[in-house]
Amino acid sequence: MSDSGPHEDTGAAMGFREAAALLAEPWPSVVLRELADSDGLTFAALAAAIPDVDEETLSETLSTLEAIDCLEQTEISRHPPEFAYVLTGRGAKLEAICQRLAEWVDTAPTDERVVVVADDDRRVATMHTAWLADEYAVRTAHDGDETVEELGPEVDVLVLDRRMPGRSGDEVLAWLREQGYDTRVVMITAEEPGEELFDLDFDEYLTKPVSEAAFKSVVADLIERSEYDSRLQAYLARQSTVEALHAADENETQGDDAESQNHPDSDTDEFDWSERAGE
Repeated sequence: MSDSGPHEDTGAAMGFREAAALLAEPWPSVVLRELADSDGLTFAALAAAIPDVDEETLSETLSTLEAIDCLEQTEISRHPPEFAYVLTGRGAKLEAICQRLAEWVDTAPTDERVVVVADDDRRVATMHTAWLADEYAVRTAHDGDETVEELGPEVDVLVLDRRMPGRSGDEVLAWLREQGYDTRVVMITAEEPGEELFDLDFDEYLTKPVSEAAFKSVVADLIERSEYDSRLQAYLARQSTVEALHAADENETQGDDAESQNHPDSDTDEFDWSERAGE
């Protein structure tokens, strides 16, 4: 192990850090920019060049920059006494770094919404990813463990297949909620849902196959829903559960009706999911 002690910041790193500190305030970098484009400016000339800053703030900014050796005053007239502010060598270097940082911020890509698509059927996963790739940063996983690896607090929406190798979709969902991530979840499966849905903390439920339009609409809705009040999110999630169970119940009833044509004495009972939802 080296005995040289902790690493010291390089000059470049210090310069960027100091420039970033200047950019954190509204006026220092603006004053440096004005002085960089001139051979020196008086207080009155600076005030005229930066009309959005009041004289008191400008005076404080100039004092700060002078104190950290970014500018100095030079005498331009004795009668009457008049001074101009000019950049020092250090000020010129920091101004150049400020410009580079500002340009980097202006050209940096805007934050993308992150969507994780989890499905063990690679064809389905590829298709769903392609549907979303133009609008979101999409990550793909093919089993429960891979899905957990792709999840984090930055993920906005998880498209989660219920039946996957390793951890099931239900287990991944439970893990996600334990982490406290504010991720909206749409569960998607080929299986008919049952009453167990009331124990799952998802936001939307889709039954395969699903159309591109419906799929993209649900993801977009969940992106928007992330801005909603938590109580409204919970209400909409519960509503989705009830709708999924009603749809499953209708499918079952239709199947029973078809069977009853062959067995006229058979009876069917429809479960009232709205009562279960209120529990």
